[in-house]
Amino acid sequence: MARMRERGQALVEFSIVFIIFMTLLGGVIQFGVILWGQNSLNQVVRDAGRYASTVVDCSPTSRADIVTQTNAVAATAPMPWVFGTPTVTLPTPDSDPCPATTNGDTVWLSITAEADVPVFFPFVPGNGHLTSSAKFRMEPVNP
Repeated sequence: MARMRERGQALVEFSIVFIIFMTLLGGVIQFGVILWGQNSLNQVVRDAGRYASTVVDCSPTSRADIVTQTNAVAATAPMPWVFGTPTVTLPTPDSDPCPATTNGDTVWLSITAEADVPVFFPFVPGNGHLTSSAKFRMEPVNP
């Protein structure tokens, strides 16, 4: 008779262990998605910054071209994200006048981009909102 009372014990133990295991597995997957998203966003900003450092001047047309190029690079990234509008500061306040004419001129530009990655755990800090920024020195214009 003692054997009959222990009949559902293995099922209860399995359900407790299974819930803990699946929560840990989901946390690892969520961490991987966020890490992948941040790394991809950093790469998009770096690629856009390398392109932006070669623009000829600091006109609104150049700024719009940099934003268009950043969006094009983000569209090619294999990420399930919602990419926001990048912010381009051209030149930054600590720069020489734009455009740079010699190697002695230090004209800086800054690019900031934001993206939202999917989150399936409600307690994730930042709720999947990622931000990346980079600062690049513009190349001098060749005469």
